[in-house]
Order: sequence, then C-alpha cells, then structure tokens
Amino acid sequence: MLHCGRWTMIESDQFSGLTTVPTSSISWEEGEDGYIPDGAVVGGKTLTEETTYIGRTRLVENRNELTPGVIIPSEKCLLVPYGTGVRSASKYEVLVGSNHDYLQWIPCHGGNVPNNSVIGGMDCSYLEPLYIGRTMGSLEQGRTWRGRRLELSDRLGNTQIPGKVHQTHKCLYVPFMEKEYLFRHYEVLAFKESPASLKALSKHSIRQGLSQNYPHEFAEQDCEVQMKLIDQLQLPEKLKEYCKLDFMQH
Repeated sequence: MLHCGRWTMIESDQFSGLTTVPTSSISWEEGEDGYIPDGAVVGGKTLTEETTYIGRTRLVENRNELTPGVIIPSEKCLLVPYGTGVRSASKYEVLVGSNHDYLQWIPCHGGNVPNNSVIGGMDCSYLEPLYIGRTMGSLEQGRTWRGRRLELSDRLGNTQIPGKVHQTHKCLYVPFMEKEYLFRHYEVLAFKESPASLKALSKHSIRQGLSQNYPHEFAEQDCEVQMKLIDQLQLPEKLKEYCKLDFMQH
C-alpha cells in the first residue's frame, strides 16, 4: 500500500496495478448520547424503521482497541457485538463522509472483503483489522455462537444491521436483541474506484498487453514504434493519447 497526499494507492490483484481511493472523504467524529453529526454514514434501519449509523468505540475487553458497531439515536448509545453479547457506549466515534458517492456496500461472504474496504477497528487477539459490514437479506440467516436462530420472520422486513466483519472467523457479527449474531453472507462498506484509477488500470492493462505481444519492440525502448502500435489499437482516441503521454514519460 502506498500513500500519496490525500489518496491511498492499493495494489489490484487482477491488474497488478493501482487503484485510487480517496481516504480523506471519510473521518471519525466524536459523539455521545445519540448525537449524529451532519454527513454521518447511514448503516441501516431498525425493526421500527429508525435510521442507524456507523460508529465505533474502544472496548476494555478488546484491550482498548477500536471496535465498530451501530449507533441507534433513540437509544442514545452505540451498540457493539463482542464476546457473544452486546456492549453499549454512550460516548463513541461516528463515521462521517464528505462525499457519500465515494462509498458503496459490496456483497461478500465467508470473511471475504473488497480491497478498498473501510477499516473500523482492530481485533487485539488476532491482530487483524475489523471491517464495517451489515446484514443483507433475511435476518433469519443469523445465528448465535451456539447456533440459535432468529425467530422474528414476521417483523424483520428489510432491516439491515451494521456490525464488524471478522476475517479469521469468516463472518459478520452484529448486535441484536442483546445478543451477538453472526452472518456468513453480508455487505461490506468500501471505497469506490475513482475515474482516475479506472484510467490508470486501463493504461496498465494496455501496456502489459503490448509488451507481451510485442516483446522485441518494447525491449528496444523504441518510442516511435510504440506510438504506432498504440495507434493500431481499437480504442477511443483520448485513451490512446493518454497512453502515449505515459509511455513517453518512461
């Protein structure tokens, strides 16, 4: 992972290139007693259709490391799933976004998370990040650690509950009805790729393809030949010009 000003560059497994992530588009602001600042990131809704928000706090049980959970304004606290139960905190941090268009919820399962996932805290036992997730689909999929199922099918509706994704445990944990429930299928909060990053990935893919198909021309670093090869590609002219400028700089 590379840091460049207000952007974080993360390696892409598919392209072995870089994707651009605007990490400065989010921040954590202090709150208490149900307070929600402007721009807070919505996490979901309760059974009564109340909007909930993403929050986190430091847990003594987690060696005072930050642990993400859900803020329910009417209950004036943050609820965090931990140790098969639920911990509450009247003081907490709220996830705030300056531009929510940079964020998206991506379906995942079995502990998987996208490359650009938002980190909400740390698990001190496993020394690994805790990611921000939420339930998807029916809450009947939820189980306690003993395997007990939720039996509220007539009331669940489209309820979505935020919580923490634990990769080693291969699940999402959420606080609900004073218990910690785990879900194998869930959504993860992640940054979107910016248009600039998509352009960079396209450029990298083109460069990689040309070097593989025309290894001799690229080995000689003949700029004029490289420009002609780019001209032959069935691509938009603007993308060709972008690639040419990049090739001339290397």
